Order: sequence, then structure tokens, then C-alpha cells
Amino acid sequence: MEDRLPVLIQKQLDAKIQQHPPLFPWETEVEEYETIEAESGHPIFNIPTLPPEPNGDL
Repeated sequence: MEDRLPVLIQKQLDAKIQQHPPLFPWETEVEEYETIEAESGHPIFNIPTLPPEPNGDL
């Protein structure tokens, strides 16, 4: 019975994540990212990032 609670909680979390996937801080909605094949054959996700903020050093 003790092992059942973590399994139930994990299933509920998985269902919520499927319904509302987490977003990067700069995203406002879910986006599909293109993937590229690496030489190793594993996919690499092309995830956009924010440009660096100016630090005032000129």
C-alpha cells in the first residue's frame, strides 16, 4: 500500500504535464521545435534562446 501513493501521484503529475507542458520563461505558448540529426544519430533539439542582455560594459 505504501508504494501505491507515489505511483498515483506520479500518474497525476504526468497527466497534468501532458495537458499543460512546462514552458521556458520566454515562451507564452507551447511550440514545436525542429530537431536535427547529430553525427551520433541522436536528435538535437534546436531550442531558441534569449539574446544576452547588455551589461553596460562599453
